[in-house]
Amino acid sequence: SRQTVRTMAESARELMRRGTRLIAQSGIDSSSAALDSRRLLEHFCKITKTDMVLNPSVTPKPETDAQYIRACQRRADGEPLQYIIGSWEFMGLEFEVNPSVLIPRADTETLVNYILNKHAVCEKTKLRILDICCGSGCIGIALKHFMPQSDIVLADISDSALNVAQKNARLHKADVTVVKADLLLGYENCFQDGEFDIIVSNPPYIKSTDMDFLQREVLHEPRIALDGGEDGMKFYRALALLWEGALKPHGEMILEAGYDTARVIYSLFAECGYSEITTRRDLGGIVRLVAAKRGSGYENNN
Repeated sequence: SRQTVRTMAESARELMRRGTRLIAQSGIDSSSAALDSRRLLEHFCKITKTDMVLNPSVTPKPETDAQYIRACQRRADGEPLQYIIGSWEFMGLEFEVNPSVLIPRADTETLVNYILNKHAVCEKTKLRILDICCGSGCIGIALKHFMPQSDIVLADISDSALNVAQKNARLHKADVTVVKADLLLGYENCFQDGEFDIIVSNPPYIKSTDMDFLQREVLHEPRIALDGGEDGMKFYRALALLWEGALKPHGEMILEAGYDTARVIYSLFAECGYSEITTRRDLGGIVRLVAAKRGSGYENNN
């Protein structure tokens, strides 16, 4: 029986080792390969690190072995871990993701935290907020979760992205409105003048010429959610020029910035006559957010 127990224990651990070797052979560094292998083991085989420590004889069901190895092969082929698992965490909430939407990133939590810190003084805070280019809906749904009295509208041009956003809204029982809208056409076809207290967006901002040089994992994400035009600023110009009228007087536009675009967005807001322009850095120290209020004049509020 001891021999049987040892074989079973080796079988469970060797499966994860085999997955790690498979992922690492593709060029992913060994520590990341090990983390991905363990996460895939937990997802497909329902075996955690704790399980293996507490019960060395634990072994996966035979049918999950093959699922796990196929998943490791997909990871080795460059498919993002998040798409293989089918979900990812954002603001402590789990969101369904697939190749129709961007993978939620911790950097984007900067936008949600900025709004919460500024407005969520209590659960009764009631704002009307538009999350445009919503993708998975992670920004707007997280805001609805933490500010339940607020009215949240999710908008995107992609039908498949809106389907994911609707699924996530149902998953979190978030009473939000989902609307198809083309950011580049302006707000008039979908919304009223002065309708929103806040417009928040993580628009496409990668330069078209840089698209083919992205990490292979990023190339699995939807191009429509990444390509920001020749200079990466196409959608920011549209937001600043064509969507200001959708804000209430002194309403605020809050935009995610790329690692090298914040200064240009700041200048754009200033040129367009927004006021109280401000920035915030992400946990990595990069200026990740530029926000400004509708209104004439220009006020530096860094």
